[in-house]
Amino acid sequence: MAISENTHGSEQRRLEELCQSMQNSWIEFQQSIKARMMKRQEKQERTNSTLNELITSLSRQVLQIASAAESRGNNFKIGNFTFPRLSKIDFPHFDGDDVHGWVYKCEQFCKVDNTMDNTKVKMASIHLGGKALLWH
Repeated sequence: MAISENTHGSEQRRLEELCQSMQNSWIEFQQSIKARMMKRQEKQERTNSTLNELITSLSRQVLQIASAAESRGNNFKIGNFTFPRLSKIDFPHFDGDDVHGWVYKCEQFCKVDNTMDNTKVKMASIHLGGKALLWH
């Protein structure tokens, strides 16, 4: 009977050691996961901060561009937003030749530049030259 009690006691100690080892492993695992999560959270916070700085910078640049374009009159509106003129295309000049071609080019320019209807005639009239200016 001493052998069986001795065996039973040694198995119990082995189980207790195994339980303690598993508990220690579990604690190490939890600490490892916690450390990883903290690193990821810090990285996410740095990324968010960088994105906020970039958005702020871009917003300032857009406002500066819109303000500069508005002061030059080279802008267009969509809803409540004012945008600078995107194209560097010059309005076509007309000297009296090929009126159909000139009208087509004017229409294309106004589409690309988002020229407002109330300014199209003014734009066209200041780009007349030669015989066409005499007709005006």
